Amino acid sequence: MQEILKSMDEEKLINAYLYRFPVNVQDWSNNDEKIGEVKATIYKRIHKYLDRLKNYQF
Repeated sequence: MQEILKSMDEEKLINAYLYRFPVNVQDWSNNDEKIGEVKATIYKRIHKYLDRLKNYQF
């Protein structure tokens, strides 16, 4: 599975995930953040998660 993740385009994967499971910005914890800031935070978190999956040692 790690090889598949390493060969995939992360941006396409993240966009597909967020299309399938959209984030409700109104439910976001900090209501002072702009939509662009929320989106950037979500992208960073998903990138970190994918990196952990790619580099996880079994």
